[in-house]
Amino acid sequence: MRIALAQVSQESNTFSRERTEVTDFQRSSLLFGPEVLEPGAGDGIIDGVRAFFADKDDVQLVPILCANTTPGGKLSGEAARFLAGKLMDGARAALGAGIPILVILDHHANLTRLMIESADLVAGFETQPHDFRAAGIKGARTLYHLIRRRVRIARAWVKVPMIAPQDRFLTSAGPMKQWFDHARELEGETGILSISLFPMQPWIDVREGGWGVVAYAEDDNAIAREAVKALADQAWQLRKEFWVSERVPPEDAVRQAAAEPQGLVLISDMGDAVYAGGPGDSACILGQLWAQQVPVLSFVPIVDPSAVKEAFGRGLGPIELSLGGKTDPFSRPVAVSGRIAALSQGLKIVTDKGQTDLGRTALVEAGNLRVVLLENRSFTMIQPLIFTHLGLEMEMARIVVTKTGSNFQFFDRWRRKLIRADSQGVTQSDLKGLTWRNLPRPIFPLDNLDDWAAEPQIRE
Repeated sequence: MRIALAQVSQESNTFSRERTEVTDFQRSSLLFGPEVLEPGAGDGIIDGVRAFFADKDDVQLVPILCANTTPGGKLSGEAARFLAGKLMDGARAALGAGIPILVILDHHANLTRLMIESADLVAGFETQPHDFRAAGIKGARTLYHLIRRRVRIARAWVKVPMIAPQDRFLTSAGPMKQWFDHARELEGETGILSISLFPMQPWIDVREGGWGVVAYAEDDNAIAREAVKALADQAWQLRKEFWVSERVPPEDAVRQAAAEPQGLVLISDMGDAVYAGGPGDSACILGQLWAQQVPVLSFVPIVDPSAVKEAFGRGLGPIELSLGGKTDPFSRPVAVSGRIAALSQGLKIVTDKGQTDLGRTALVEAGNLRVVLLENRSFTMIQPLIFTHLGLEMEMARIVVTKTGSNFQFFDRWRRKLIRADSQGVTQSDLKGLTWRNLPRPIFPLDNLDDWAAEPQIRE
């Protein structure tokens, strides 16, 4: 049995001005053929698939493509055609037509009719933070089951007319935990093959936008439909709880962090979350730290290629720079005086998201601020490595600005407190403050929509 394996991963943010190009994949991870099966390729999903099939003598994996890059703006037409062409050419050469298709998606993806109609099985991640390897293992197990038993699949799905900010997307607590736990309970019932929930990340302004639920059962439309309806109705009943937030204005976030007597305080820059497509160059929090002249040592990352170029041109020593706010449409550059304390280039690292080239980086010391300037956005931007590779020690910091709304796990070792800053940006939590042009209406909470009940669609 030959099973083709391909991965294309990029989380698009339609509010970003940027476009994601082929060069972005080349800088992160773009592999073909046997390279795809090398340890560390991809973001862990491929490792999970390989692990499941490792002892299956009747299966031969046929690697085609592994293309991963940092979340950002929509794919350019050239990038979309390039990746689709490589994937389709590889699949035709390896397998031909009429083959079963499994698609594993980040559960923050936007579930569409075309996905349901094109794939035999669509499966989503089960946790946030994501467990990529577990997703690969589960997907491979389900596909193998379907192929070996040749079962007839009944599937039901529904779109829920709601969006929600990133504030309560963690599956470890709150309404998201209730919802995902319920899905696992229903998935354990007889006849259910798979259930996936898709609380769409809220910065996708598209015609089929909104949350989704899909369930697959063995030859029983009623079981799949009932599971989907129960979960969709539950999401709707919990809709207001997903909007409960502890965000504070950026200026208050900085004051509160500086007032903490001890320990490391993370300030979450909600409006510039790089894992959700933020450009990484918002200077909103940096500006507040500089204006308030914080009395404690504070680490801040900023993507600013022009500032990096200037830093490398000047070399170590005193410098005045205009930092950030060059791509992000919601912030302005911040002028700081300080010194270039360290420079780095050529560092290639492997993370849970795959390999990436960090590019050139520079460390600016300005009072109690330690600003790390990055030439490129990368998955490492919300990890301690961007500070420590320039000689900083995490134990020294009292405040760290992290450009994410939910992936704080990398700082668990040091973190004493988390403060969510209600910053503006292309990943802001104030969804009503964004201009929506394509999202289906009415939708909660942008419109007055009080009564709704799930009516799942069936496909055999």
